[in-house]
Amino acid sequence: TGHVNNMHFYHEKKWLISVGEDKSIIIWDTEKNKLHKKYLFNYDDGIYGTILTADFFDKKPYVFFSGVKKYENDSTSTLSIFDYEEGKIIGEFKTSLPIVQSLNLSSDEKECVISGENKIEIINIQKLSNPSSTKIIEQEQEINHVAFNRKKDKLFFTMGKILNWIDLTKMPTEGEELKVHHLTQHYKKITDLAVSKDSNYVITGGADHLIHLYNQEGKHLRRIHKVENSLSDLSISHDGEVLIAFCQFTGKGYSFSLPSGEKLAEFTEFDNSVFSSEFLNNKEGVYTVLSAGGKKHQLKLWNALNGDQITELGSYGFAPWDILFHNDLLYISESKEDEK
Repeated sequence: TGHVNNMHFYHEKKWLISVGEDKSIIIWDTEKNKLHKKYLFNYDDGIYGTILTADFFDKKPYVFFSGVKKYENDSTSTLSIFDYEEGKIIGEFKTSLPIVQSLNLSSDEKECVISGENKIEIINIQKLSNPSSTKIIEQEQEINHVAFNRKKDKLFFTMGKILNWIDLTKMPTEGEELKVHHLTQHYKKITDLAVSKDSNYVITGGADHLIHLYNQEGKHLRRIHKVENSLSDLSISHDGEVLIAFCQFTGKGYSFSLPSGEKLAEFTEFDNSVFSSEFLNNKEGVYTVLSAGGKKHQLKLWNALNGDQITELGSYGFAPWDILFHNDLLYISESKEDEK
């Protein structure tokens, strides 16, 4: 009964796990195509208990989520580690942040990085039952987008028009100052950040209509293109060869070859903003994209190499906020009014 914030596929049981702002974690049985189990975390009325964001362990049936929990004398942003196979909380941690807006586990699943407002906190979770804070990074401006690089040894985050990164392998000891690297290619606010999973690219799009390419070591490589409006959505193909970019309001899409930045095609079938795109796991050399948006909240399948629309999968009464492919199935979370 609330916005779906995060989804994860648990291969061992063929479960899809969804986390919602309605204080619930739901397990779906994808083989039987039905709800398997629902867990509610109603700490209190109103905002208390609302799940704000989550990340999942890859090989264990654990989800790490943040929410606002009410205690006797105050309320605080809390992190919980939940075993969704056993149905119990196995660890909990009070953060120093008033609210957690993003949460990312490291690749070895021994650390977690959270951010909110103008702070980043790094948490040691080697002892799942007793997480502990190892570092709080405070910046002068609000932090907007946060993402690990592929190795998860560097953390990228945006503040206004600046892309920042820190080396997680060189965290300072007590008394030392944290070194934050600043990249200032944009002259207006960065509106989206994408990091490729299988190659070496970090990409930003901004309100200045510009797209910039960096490697995952934090070096600026080139300005890819200037488009006609602010960027609303960036998506990188699974092999890191193709970038998709969409503009706010106009709904115009572009595809580019990586790392050259050569424009491959334009897509002009949407009449308003697109906020979510996903590459299908096609055979090598085929780049099929599903994008969601427009005034009619349409789902369109198109060819990223030539810009041709392949098919339209339908229109929805409410905006599709996020889409996810797995095993030839498409999962869609719609806007709050519809709550599905």
